[in-house]
Amino acid sequence: MSDIGRAIGRPLMAVVALGYFSLLAVFLILWHMSPVLVLAFTLGGIGLMMIALRPYWGLHVFVMILFFENDAATGEGVTAMQVIGAIIFSGWLLNVALRRKSPGRLNSLTLLGLLFVAWCAATLPGALDVGAATHRVLSFTQMLVASLMFASVVDDRDKARGIFTAIVIWTFVATLIALGQYYLGVTPVAVGPVGNRNLLATYINCGIVCAYLLHQATAHRAARILLALSLPVFFLGLELTFSRTGLIVQTLALVLVWYRVVREKGFMILTGSMAALCLIALLLPAGFYKRARTIVPAIQRQEDTFGTRVRVWKTGLRMIQDRPIFGVGAGNFSIGVQRYNRGEVPLVGLGAHNAYVGVAAETGLVGVGLFVGLLLAALARARQTLRAARAAQAKDLEMFAIMNEITLLVFCMSGLSGSVEGLKYLWLLLGMSFALGKIISVRAGALLALRAASQEHVGSWKLAPGDSK
Repeated sequence: MSDIGRAIGRPLMAVVALGYFSLLAVFLILWHMSPVLVLAFTLGGIGLMMIALRPYWGLHVFVMILFFENDAATGEGVTAMQVIGAIIFSGWLLNVALRRKSPGRLNSLTLLGLLFVAWCAATLPGALDVGAATHRVLSFTQMLVASLMFASVVDDRDKARGIFTAIVIWTFVATLIALGQYYLGVTPVAVGPVGNRNLLATYINCGIVCAYLLHQATAHRAARILLALSLPVFFLGLELTFSRTGLIVQTLALVLVWYRVVREKGFMILTGSMAALCLIALLLPAGFYKRARTIVPAIQRQEDTFGTRVRVWKTGLRMIQDRPIFGVGAGNFSIGVQRYNRGEVPLVGLGAHNAYVGVAAETGLVGVGLFVGLLLAALARARQTLRAARAAQAKDLEMFAIMNEITLLVFCMSGLSGSVEGLKYLWLLLGMSFALGKIISVRAGALLALRAASQEHVGSWKLAPGDSK
């Protein structure tokens, strides 16, 4: 922030804070508002001011709430994530206003994201349920803002490391809670505060990727030990979700991660984690193996929950054939199932269980094209960052780029049997791809300037031996 910005911003913040708390006093004394609500507004105001001054703190709160939002409903369908998210976004926008700086660059994330949201809005007139479509458009708008916030605020390697470390920490906490609930008999499978075993499995897969590659990018011995010790907990938690999709994605993710670990000569972490995985496999309950053995038959015979998903996908394809341009309206898939399922009662009210079929059915082929374009743009930016970091010999940024790339691939693969397009976690990763690209571009520019400065004397004009006489 410039000196002028500080001179104006700090008094303005003081005036806003004074006015806010004066208003709360009026609510409490004159309007006799509930003290609980006044306390909530007070804490919200304090949080807003803190995030306006330090928006990076808001990102950590955002990451934490991702794992607990389903357990924190405040009533009437409002979740803590919606309330806290509004505070985080407002604080960030206030920070942007105080700094008098654009919140982001016009890049493929901004362009494709705005086009995607605009196209979702264009489906409103023909939506089966305009109210549901409006709510979905607003949700996508919030998630795009979240992506831009991460791309804007995460502007150095320490902040990037902090976000990926927070992902590992909160995944670890959620997995421990899930394991505790499972072994205490509270839940039949590991779901934890996330509330859904397939979703928890996806989160754990991302946590595994981050733990492995943070281990490669960290020099601190204690941190490396803690990251290594988190892996057995992640492995056990994922297997006890009994998520067949999670197991398939885990196999593919581990192949990608282990390839990178071998390239970095991380043979100790690789050997230790593989041994832990083998030991865990021996200790798993019989129900896990019974569940795992149904993967191939369920796919071949299209039975069990996979068979239901296939029928849902066929219903989604009928929606696409009937409305290929605008679809049935954003957020209207479960409503459209009732019209296009040809009397199959068990399908009524089901979601798409496939991000690509779901987005195509709801927003048409243009909408799914923009959504896939967003994913590809983020993956391309991660790959570009990887190459630039390798050229600049920035080992940690290289690992961060690989980490972001593989976690995005985890979501892309999970999207084949799950509706991941509406997950805030995915949009966080989209923003992080562009944040890492911005960080490495600054690093590469500084490196080029340093090399140019060191080469200034090369080829410069010198006196000939006879000219000095």
